[in-house]
Amino acid sequence: MANLFFLVSGENKTLPYSEISAILYAEKIDFLIIEKLDQVLRLDAEISCIKEIYLRSAYTRICAVELFTCNADKKEIIDCLNKTNF
Repeated sequence: MANLFFLVSGENKTLPYSEISAILYAEKIDFLIIEKLDQVLRLDAEISCIKEIYLRSAYTRICAVELFTCNADKKEIIDCLNKTNF
């Protein structure tokens, strides 16, 4: 499993998150919600679920693998970039 993030539409506060969850349940894909933010959903799930969500979702704009997370600090961002295996 990997950390994934989804940029979702802001048209509705709950529908985009429910849509992603419904797709994952329908496809019998295990997932764990890490965090819900305004227009961003972070999940721990199989990378293969990105394709299903991309194809079936109407409210998801971007589906991607999260490379790292850090504070909005230049030094910390550079350190995380250097540690990331691209």
